[in-house]
Amino acid sequence: MVWTKTEYKEKIIAALPMKHFWHNRFHIEMPFGLINDPNGLSFYQGEYHIFYQWNPYSCEHKHKSWGYIKTTDFVHYTIPCLALVPGESFDKDGCYTGCGFVEEDKLQFVYTGNVKNDKNERESYQCLGSLQADGRIKKEGVLIAKQPSGYTAHFRDPYIFYRAGEQYMVLGIQTEALKGRVVLYHKKAGCWEFSGEIKTSLGDFGYMWECPNMLRFADADVLVFSPQGLQAKETKWQNLYQTGYIVGNLNLSTPEFSHGDFEEVDMGFDFYAPQVFKANGRYLMLGWIGMPDRSEDYPTSDKGWMFALTMMRELTMKNGRLYQQPIYEIEKLRSDKTEIFKREFTNYQGELPRGSEILLDLVLGEAKQITIKFYFALEKITFTYDRQKELFCIDRNKMKLGGKGIRKFKLAAKANLRLHFFIDRTVIELFCQDGEKTATLMYFPEEDRSPQLVIQADDIVTSMKGGFWQMGCIEYK
Repeated sequence: MVWTKTEYKEKIIAALPMKHFWHNRFHIEMPFGLINDPNGLSFYQGEYHIFYQWNPYSCEHKHKSWGYIKTTDFVHYTIPCLALVPGESFDKDGCYTGCGFVEEDKLQFVYTGNVKNDKNERESYQCLGSLQADGRIKKEGVLIAKQPSGYTAHFRDPYIFYRAGEQYMVLGIQTEALKGRVVLYHKKAGCWEFSGEIKTSLGDFGYMWECPNMLRFADADVLVFSPQGLQAKETKWQNLYQTGYIVGNLNLSTPEFSHGDFEEVDMGFDFYAPQVFKANGRYLMLGWIGMPDRSEDYPTSDKGWMFALTMMRELTMKNGRLYQQPIYEIEKLRSDKTEIFKREFTNYQGELPRGSEILLDLVLGEAKQITIKFYFALEKITFTYDRQKELFCIDRNKMKLGGKGIRKFKLAAKANLRLHFFIDRTVIELFCQDGEKTATLMYFPEEDRSPQLVIQADDIVTSMKGGFWQMGCIEYK
């Protein structure tokens, strides 16, 4: 079944605003179908253009199309539409992830066309498109028809970047030895030429690298990518698939990347396949809130929709690390602030709005362990910081529905612990120590109840200041 443009428009308008208590207030999601990788993120003609993979027909990873919304303020968005759908010989089995770029005063796109041949073997095509006035992406044909020699057809997710006025492209790929890698292309005389595999020191580091992004901060290159197949450790690589980055210097002519350790982008349960773009001097990042191959963790599929996108985050570089903060525009959704100020305590309790932002700055004093709990009736999610071990722990095992488990990560907080929570209807985003570490997770409370906040310490906390806000809804119109 394929809907006509009229049928689709009628269905999306009828489904807005989204009313179920599991639908989020300030995170982008769709009223039906499956949403995943952000695509084609661009700033063009004064507007932010946001695309994302979407199967509007079911909660299966099939029929991958590009959904499309745009905004000027990250509060008001256009009504979602389908901008790119499979159907040509080079993308008949899915329009996969790609990027946007402005050239000749047009917003253009490169994306991966997925094709299964008669033997059910994968073929990958890197395709060109351009945005039309009606919000549709016109398909302009194939730029790269086949993966380079020595690699499998797991060859996808093109990302264009510029150096010294010249245009380059990175793509995720898999070697014939089933190792994940990133390859580089260079545009010369209007054609894309293969420059080679980007040589890193990561070696045997998973069987596929997806969604590469190549950034530059001052004199540092940053490669953000999503490797699959890493072995989980106690405090890292705990999800089925990971997303992280390496920082260093890329030699475009070799191409060799001299870099430091792989650092994860997000330490929560549900974060994957982010895309980064530059707008008005800022690097902005949008991620997928979900995890491939873990559909059983997301009970909204029984209601007809699945997954969401993160809030937009701004990236900065400090001491060789990426820091993430929610963009300042999110503050427009705040209302009804409640101040928090408490001296010398071991216990705090308060009721939060259903959809809230919470800022906490704790001067730890004698406390060695801080526990923050969000109660949803008899269910709860627990965040614990062990000051001596410099260990942060998230436990959602006391939720009845959805994914369970514990996530642990290292966090150095000496005198002060600074935490910034966003609690949406089924999404929590946490920014620790001014964005040094982040954690994103989904949860699915059985009842539509306002959460209770409980903060406990094993010894006297010198002080806590901050506050919380009721968060409003983003709007589609």
